[in-house]
Amino acid sequence: MEKQIPIIEDLQEYLGENRGEHVIFSGTFDPFHLAHLHMAYLGALAGERLETPRPLILAPHSRTRGKKPAPIEQRIEWMIRTIQEEGEIGDLASKVVIAKDLHRDEDLESWRDLRRIFAHRLIRVAGSDKAIGMATDRTSVNAKYFFLPRIGSTSSTGIREAFRSGNPESIEGIISRSVFEDIKKTGVYSLHPELSQPSLASSASPSPHQTPGNTKPDVF
Repeated sequence: MEKQIPIIEDLQEYLGENRGEHVIFSGTFDPFHLAHLHMAYLGALAGERLETPRPLILAPHSRTRGKKPAPIEQRIEWMIRTIQEEGEIGDLASKVVIAKDLHRDEDLESWRDLRRIFAHRLIRVAGSDKAIGMATDRTSVNAKYFFLPRIGSTSSTGIREAFRSGNPESIEGIISRSVFEDIKKTGVYSLHPELSQPSLASSASPSPHQTPGNTKPDVF
């Protein structure tokens, strides 16, 4: 039987009820791919080594600039499938929780407030390419990080572009098989082309470390 992954509806309430440090891995995960899965494994191992062992918090969001991601419910479903299908080694499903905090899904200021409140208790998983930006982010004072190297050139952007260009076979093996088939069947990325429908976060004020020419999504 596949293990069920707990879903957190209110992240602030969860952190308030569960004291101590927590490891959190946030991103749009649009879609969640096997390089994300590898980083989640390492984040979960870090969570097991805390003074009070905690599951890794996976926190998908829609706070993007210039594009509209696939619906968050669909992205969470893909995350669960990937973990259940590809994460059997190491029993990852028992070591993670997923935050489906719709109140903060697109509210950038709300997320910033949350990370300020819990800065001393959150260890944030991120790719090493984010290190410079996070180090100069004024909202990250006293924050803790767990930087991990990127695996090859795997990216969600490349996956979306492969489906849109009619060349999905080029990314087989980068996402789980059932997610691959689901994206092909639903045509979700044809329905959500880049730059076609900015999310609510696109109208928010830029993050302190962003410049007018820097349109990378804000990280948790």
